[in-house]
Amino acid sequence: MFWLIILIIVLLDRITKYYIISRFSFNDIFPVIKNVFFINVLQNTGAGFGLLQGSTPLLIWLSIIVLGVILYFYERFSRNRSYLICFGLIAGGIIGNLIDRYAYGFVLDFIDVRIWPVFNIADASMTIGLLWLLALAICSSKRNSKKSKKSRKTE
Repeated sequence: MFWLIILIIVLLDRITKYYIISRFSFNDIFPVIKNVFFINVLQNTGAGFGLLQGSTPLLIWLSIIVLGVILYFYERFSRNRSYLICFGLIAGGIIGNLIDRYAYGFVLDFIDVRIWPVFNIADASMTIGLLWLLALAICSSKRNSKKSKKSRKTE
């Protein structure tokens, strides 16, 4: 499942980016749903939210390191379907943007919903994976806290 999610995210990311770049020019803004959703074609040389602009080599290395960490811990989380999905979404997003950074020196962003910085499928995948992972960690922490309280009461 982990590898399938990665493959699906990378393919969706590549296909949408190819479609956008074949139909639009950089800095084109095309309304899809008036005042809500736009195609806004941008070259992003940084990370999310405009951080680390112009740091492509650093971001390539950070991406490789994070992928390495995910693969290193793969066995540990491979028995938990929710963690597999989270890490698959994160890894797929990292790989999608890593391909852009390596090939072009920037990431192609094009989804503009006006209340969030312009992003792409890889960015969305990483964000969903990270938020889901955070939710799992919070739920797990609460469960462990309840178990700990129950075991102290029975002593």
